[in-house]
Amino acid sequence: MEKLLRYKKQVVILAVLLIVLIVFSGIYILNTTLNNINCSKSEAHMIALNHFPGSIISSEIEYDNLEIIYEIAIRDQNLEVIDVEVSAKTSEIIGYEYKE
Repeated sequence: MEKLLRYKKQVVILAVLLIVLIVFSGIYILNTTLNNINCSKSEAHMIALNHFPGSIISSEIEYDNLEIIYEIAIRDQNLEVIDVEVSAKTSEIIGYEYKE
């Protein structure tokens, strides 16, 4: 118990520094991610539909290495489903895949 009381001040300082580091890291990550958005979700839908005509059946937002990616599932005229990934940063299709 005496050892714990002796190091109490150092433990409290370390805990406060750790909390401050976590908060600033979170703010940095949020700021970096939000500054990389040049395309809204509705714009991403239009980009995907311009390349793959059909109807959107689902849409999700994914985060990968501080970048936002819109994952959009489209059903085309042949009733095939295409998963399209659109970058929020570049407004470009970065990948697509036909589902069976």
